[in-house]
Amino acid sequence: MLLSEGVHHVLETFHAPLKKDLPIVLSLAEKVARVHGDVHGELIRILEIVQSFAFEMQDHLKKEENVLFPLMLELDALAKTGEKPAFHCGSVGNPIRRMHVEHGDFDAMFSELRSLTNGFIPPEDACKSYEALFFLLRKMDGELSLHAAYEEETLFSEAMKKESACLEK
Repeated sequence: MLLSEGVHHVLETFHAPLKKDLPIVLSLAEKVARVHGDVHGELIRILEIVQSFAFEMQDHLKKEENVLFPLMLELDALAKTGEKPAFHCGSVGNPIRRMHVEHGDFDAMFSELRSLTNGFIPPEDACKSYEALFFLLRKMDGELSLHAAYEEETLFSEAMKKESACLEK
């Protein structure tokens, strides 16, 4: 597998939609907490989690796009030339380990969101914005699971294998 294909897949399938949805989810969470937070106190905690998630995810995406993915593209090139990698971070495994920790952090955030929202089911008195927030959170939860699984089980393991193969030459 070419790592460049996997990187392109992640950017198009996961990063682009997430970048589009994050500001919308954040805006909806702020609005819904402001309007309904006095009756539904859990919305205050939901807003806190969404704000934290948005900030941390933007940082996560930058690290993948500016550090990890360029290393993976370099591994593709090195595999063709037979040169050994000499990465500034020592090994592609170092940023991969950091991404793994962050994936776990995001999973914990969404676990709490699932609990607070009764599985993203809006209450009967929910307005359209409330429903839209829960719909987008449910969508984001599913996409994040697929995103992390693809990276962890396919892309990251292929990068580690490719780096090992380059080092053995």
